[in-house]
Amino acid sequence: MDKFDLAALRVSQDLEPATRPDFGLIRLGKPNKRVFIRTFHVPDLSETYWLLEDVENELYMVTPSLAIELGSDAYPACLVPYVTRDHVAGIWPVKVGKSGAKPNSWNVSAYHAAKAAEENWVRVQSNMTMSCYDTKV
Repeated sequence: MDKFDLAALRVSQDLEPATRPDFGLIRLGKPNKRVFIRTFHVPDLSETYWLLEDVENELYMVTPSLAIELGSDAYPACLVPYVTRDHVAGIWPVKVGKSGAKPNSWNVSAYHAAKAAEENWVRVQSNMTMSCYDTKV
């Protein structure tokens, strides 16, 4: 009679595949003010896409020619990928100013927050007094 081999039944302690986050769904929108995020490859301000937000806050990408027709309803944005500490993946459409427009403090501070999140975990919160976003590391 063969000896019982308990080691053959042992569960491997290499749990990496079991604990890897699954990014099956990607959130589109600004990160929640209560979560910390990290960003990957914040694009240059020249890498923009035209977006349109409908009355139900759904975002749509539109062609440049359609954006011209839509006027102020369409806006240019950099698409910044991010992840939260809870492994929620998202794309943050950081608005950039239209060509020739005066810089907007909300847009500028959001872009700086996205750049800061490349190096550190940050939380982005509105600062209504200063009309900008505060970045908390």
